[in-house]
Amino acid sequence: MNDKLVPIVGKLPAKARPVPRWKRLDRLASKLDEVADLYSRLHDARLGLRNCQPAQALQCLDQAEMVAAEVEASRGMLAQCRESLQVLDPEEHYEDADDDDGPQLKQRIIATRLAVFVGSFPGGAPNGDPDAYAAALVAHVEAIDGLRFIALDDACREVAERKSARDFLPVPGALVDAIREKMDAWSERLDALDMITERARILMADIEQRRPKIVEDYLTFKFEERSQAAKACNEAREAVRQARQNACEQQSRARDDAQGVWHALDRLRQCEAAEAAARRKLVELVDSVARERARLRHEDAADA
Repeated sequence: MNDKLVPIVGKLPAKARPVPRWKRLDRLASKLDEVADLYSRLHDARLGLRNCQPAQALQCLDQAEMVAAEVEASRGMLAQCRESLQVLDPEEHYEDADDDDGPQLKQRIIATRLAVFVGSFPGGAPNGDPDAYAAALVAHVEAIDGLRFIALDDACREVAERKSARDFLPVPGALVDAIREKMDAWSERLDALDMITERARILMADIEQRRPKIVEDYLTFKFEERSQAAKACNEAREAVRQARQNACEQQSRARDDAQGVWHALDRLRQCEAAEAAARRKLVELVDSVARERARLRHEDAADA
């Protein structure tokens, strides 16, 4: 038996490939769309909790608790979104502005991204002067208030991928319009990401504060509803009793009326029988008188 140790030679774990930028951006957009939808439902749940009627009180309470629990369960996803956002839209790309409008995207970052954008078109600038085109493009984009790098990046990608603009650069206005559309979409997503945790905390505080009153109002409503149902049941029972009594009275009168009709019909039959007997008697008497008169005439004639 060979007692020598044989070293186990294996490959070191391969270093994970970094996620491609556009794939990371698409994944972030998809996740943030879910966050925005959850934030919208959180907002609706909070309004519903404050404005719901007693009949739907427990339903509103359950819905609010469900949405708050869903936000709590999404903490991991929210952390991943913030991590991806720091990669795709790092804070280092911004600087404080002189007019107190908050952090603004650095001109150097804008120019660098637009240079990549311009270089992706083989046909070059539409007027044949790339420097003038790039300067005009930077000026137009830099004038957009509240510009986020992720919106600029996403818009440049979208415009560059359009079939109608694969050869020649578009006019600056086309890119500016695309940036504004992307800013609207990303503003909604990022606002939801920024505020959803705090709004969920406020919702939970509202739930705890309003739960006793909501439960009390719901039980009071149910008690009143039960009382109204009992009253309606008693009224219906009384209506049935009165209807039954009236039906019995009508039936009794109908029975008496039927007996009266039977007696009247029997009396009619008796009268008709008496009338028939009197008619027969009359006929017999007429015939008898006629025979007696004929006999007397015959005797008178014989005597003569």
